[in-house]
Amino acid sequence: MSRFRFTIESNLSDVFLVSVMVRGVCDRLGLSAAETSSVDVCAVEAVTNAIKHAYLGTCGHEVSVEVSSTAERLDLYVRDQGERMPEEHAAKLTEGSRILEFDARDLAAVPEGGMGLQIIHQLMDEAAYTVEGGVNCLRLTKFIHPYEQN
Repeated sequence: MSRFRFTIESNLSDVFLVSVMVRGVCDRLGLSAAETSSVDVCAVEAVTNAIKHAYLGTCGHEVSVEVSSTAERLDLYVRDQGERMPEEHAAKLTEGSRILEFDARDLAAVPEGGMGLQIIHQLMDEAAYTVEGGVNCLRLTKFIHPYEQN
């Protein structure tokens, strides 16, 4: 098992660092381009949510991202010490929602927010949210199916 962790400040301009790290790890593990993009989008969404919602957009707080991988799976743990995720949002993460079911031709029907958790629910193989000792932890799991390069 391989594991490492890094921390960024709760500043949206630093979120690109998460993308750089996640893409590098996914490439090293042999994930396909589609799987890499899925993990990247979800990791960036999770860290962005921690900054915007747990820390209410304020700088000066830590958001840590821990990566753990085996030959079979990649787990990302996004941790913060901000506000807890409301229970109904945590349920959307694990159970899904119908927020992405709207008429795209009707701009008034497009939701203003809340799509990120559904995107994580759909793109990751597993997602879970826990709180322990005042630390919020979002675990994102992608099972590894190495692809053959021609």
